[in-house]
Amino acid sequence: MIKKLHSSSLTITLLLCFFNTGLTWSQSASNCINDYSAQVNKLESESSAIDDIEIILDFSQSEHKESVSLKIEIQPLNECWKQLEGSDRSESITQSINELNNYQGKLRLKFDTYNTKCFKWRAIIKNTDNGCETSSEWAFSSFL
Repeated sequence: MIKKLHSSSLTITLLLCFFNTGLTWSQSASNCINDYSAQVNKLESESSAIDDIEIILDFSQSEHKESVSLKIEIQPLNECWKQLEGSDRSESITQSINELNNYQGKLRLKFDTYNTKCFKWRAIIKNTDNGCETSSEWAFSSFL
């Protein structure tokens, strides 16, 4: 009798742990900031014949728009024709966006600064209210 009681209580304990972990993961995932839009524009360069690239992340429709901390990670690439599969040219560079104007983060990239024809980038977004950090998928951009 004691053996059966011990076995069933162990099963119940394991099930509770499993469901509790799933619930915690679900709650923390919904507290991350995922409701934003991204846009990439080419802008005429003032110092080069090659256009600049501007990355814009818009959080104006996000329910957490007051709590955004934003960085953009840039990975210069070789083999631009392979796009996201191109080999890394050098170490990645992370740029912090310290000011969001109208809940938009903007970063202007210049060919002269990065010395690469193409790169991949992703946004690293942190909810400053709860510390939840998430990254976007990698995106490909080219100066050419």
